[in-house]
Amino acid sequence: MYGPHTLEAYIRQFEMLADNILLREDVDPGLEPANLLEQQFSFKLNVMFDGVRRGKNSGSIVKVSFVSGHPRNDMMLERSFLNVERWNNGTETWDVVATDGNWETKYYWKRTNTLIGESISTVIWDIPPNTKPGRYRIRHFGNSKNILQILKPYTGSSREFDVVL
Repeated sequence: MYGPHTLEAYIRQFEMLADNILLREDVDPGLEPANLLEQQFSFKLNVMFDGVRRGKNSGSIVKVSFVSGHPRNDMMLERSFLNVERWNNGTETWDVVATDGNWETKYYWKRTNTLIGESISTVIWDIPPNTKPGRYRIRHFGNSKNILQILKPYTGSSREFDVVL
């Protein structure tokens, strides 16, 4: 299926597809590949046990990572790269309990692919001993920059988790 001329075959196919896109012509889909799923071997073991933990205790550490833009795209002056938020049943809103300005939070950024500009931001929250039990989440804020240097704000949110006594 793959050999010394595979690249040339791909190039010719992409040229043909590009020409058809420019001319707005339909492309014959060709033959459907055979479905060989039933003939494949699987060496994956079945899941025997999932250790799901219902909540975090105060004194625990929560660590979440987000695909992110470079922090220098926007230094977030007077704002924050992260919020730790607690669900308020009374107002049915998320209340901010910590930001990147709090001692118990840490914010790390790491470039993962220089060529295509991918990076990851990691947020760590050391849950303080006096933290109220409840439902929490961590949010990350930033700005991505495209090749034209145009900034676009984004927000990411972790899954919700419980802090318990």
